[in-house]
Amino acid sequence: MRSVLTLLLVVFIGYSASAIPSNLSYLNKETNLRLSEREDIAYHVVIDDGQNSKVYDVPRLDETLYLPNAIIIKTRGTESMHESRRGFYNANLQNSLSLLNPTKIVSLTEGVVMQSPKKKENLTLAARENSLKRIYTVYYDSHLDPYEACKEMMMNSDIEYAEPIYRRDFHYTPNDPDFNKQWGVSKINAVQAWDKSRGSEEVVVAVIDSGTDIFHEDLAANMWTNPHEIPDDGIDNDENGKVDDVNGWDMVGNISTNQYYMGQFQEDNNPANNSNTHGTNVAGCVSGVADNGVGIAGIGYKVKIWPIKCASEQISQGILRGYHAILYASSFEEIKIINCSWGGPGFSITEEDIINTAFERGCLVVTSAGNDGMNVDNGGAYPACYKNCFSIGMTRSNDKAYVMSNWGYLVDVYAPGVSVYTTEAGNRYKKATGTSFSNVTLLGSIDSFSCI
Repeated sequence: MRSVLTLLLVVFIGYSASAIPSNLSYLNKETNLRLSEREDIAYHVVIDDGQNSKVYDVPRLDETLYLPNAIIIKTRGTESMHESRRGFYNANLQNSLSLLNPTKIVSLTEGVVMQSPKKKENLTLAARENSLKRIYTVYYDSHLDPYEACKEMMMNSDIEYAEPIYRRDFHYTPNDPDFNKQWGVSKINAVQAWDKSRGSEEVVVAVIDSGTDIFHEDLAANMWTNPHEIPDDGIDNDENGKVDDVNGWDMVGNISTNQYYMGQFQEDNNPANNSNTHGTNVAGCVSGVADNGVGIAGIGYKVKIWPIKCASEQISQGILRGYHAILYASSFEEIKIINCSWGGPGFSITEEDIINTAFERGCLVVTSAGNDGMNVDNGGAYPACYKNCFSIGMTRSNDKAYVMSNWGYLVDVYAPGVSVYTTEAGNRYKKATGTSFSNVTLLGSIDSFSCI
């Protein structure tokens, strides 16, 4: 399977920044900001890495699709932040930030180990990881719309780029004794495949989602336990910034909408979420325990699941801090596959940077294509359209693409995703529809054969 995975990685295609057009409107050649004449593009960002210059289009989306009063900035150099976490010691940088009246500034890499043990001798990866340390989320209290705030910040020559924070949502549409209800299993010939391989307990899949019922009767035996952490001793034994992350992690906590908008996350080591069970549905498709006399059989059979919760029980805001979770998951030596059954419109330089970091750390990032029924070859669905993601669309039982599945050359493959029978929180089961589940149906088969 190693050669198959290599082939999958080689054939990835996705969004790439274009060469710099000659008609871009320059405001200040010392900054990376360029104005746009198109209504669907808020502005352009030009980045020179010393060898090549690229222009990134920052899409103008409806205000419901990005966070209010919050932006991402990346500084050109390493900066020191005030103890108040509301500014920097760089006077030039602070002068621009004062226009926003920041309430909180948070480093992207706060609480995350950046020196990945996977590629200690990889200088390209080391440079990328160091680059991520210059990215910050700025929460602010001024009247400025995030797009205008970004343009104001990019007038400063000490800022490499600034961009809004786009919302990401679940790719889901509501809809053993029950093995006969799993039509997708027979459609992809999983039973015949299991005659060749029934997966490996050494394969670990990070499920970044709403949270997972780790005690479910058809999931508990396939949950991965972090061997580098001592349970319940209150110590960060593996020194990865997360105390007692034995059975998974909660990147968000049970926060309110206001706390979300102010960046007041409350991380803990409990990845369960009983009010939003999307993550439990996804986990069952990946690796519901087989041969245990109850419920279903996940395609992955024996592969292990590492749940990372990126949603609050109080609010229905979709995925929160999903890309922070990708960075966290990819730091584990044991995790080779990361599942993201979610997404939304809006290309982000920061998100792409994180995906590329996970890729260079040796992780296969598998994403759902999205449920908008549109061609995504010009973007429109992320993370699915990022270059180093493997994107999966949805089919019906007749092997034809379902009308609501996104499609195009950027969708790498298709798999069953309509009325998929899977696990539900509280030892229950349900049918669910969406590329969230076609995604993990195929992912489970990749998992199952990765030991060959």
